[in-house]
Amino acid sequence: MYSRPIHPVEFFNELGDKGNFVLLPSWVGAKRIDAFIDANPVPDLRSKHRLDPEAVLVINVGSVCERKGQHIFIQAVDLLRSELPVLYPGKKIQFLMVGARPGLFLETLKDEIARLGLEDLAIFLPETGDIFDFYRMADVFTC
Repeated sequence: MYSRPIHPVEFFNELGDKGNFVLLPSWVGAKRIDAFIDANPVPDLRSKHRLDPEAVLVINVGSVCERKGQHIFIQAVDLLRSELPVLYPGKKIQFLMVGARPGLFLETLKDEIARLGLEDLAIFLPETGDIFDFYRMADVFTC
């Protein structure tokens, strides 16, 4: 039995042709990303951001705000703090949230981190235009 791959446009066109679906082409600058990777070794980026060069970094990038649900990331940190050492024996694990904005939600997250005893594992960094740095440094990435 053979099933040919179906392009998403074909799939959605079959569902209706009354303008229910619109294709919004996107663009990824693969050459720009490759050039960034070539020019920015991970150890250099970790030094730039004063992060442990040997730690396993689990990084969440995005403006810290309620609608993005970073409180779920904190719950995951709590669960993963016992699981990741099994996957990365002998390695320090750090959880970074990049995109911190002052406000009640950030304070709530910090309170939850303290309640769970995660202060030594979780780091908040402010919003930045250097997001490629963090994508490049991440051992595990979430958004």
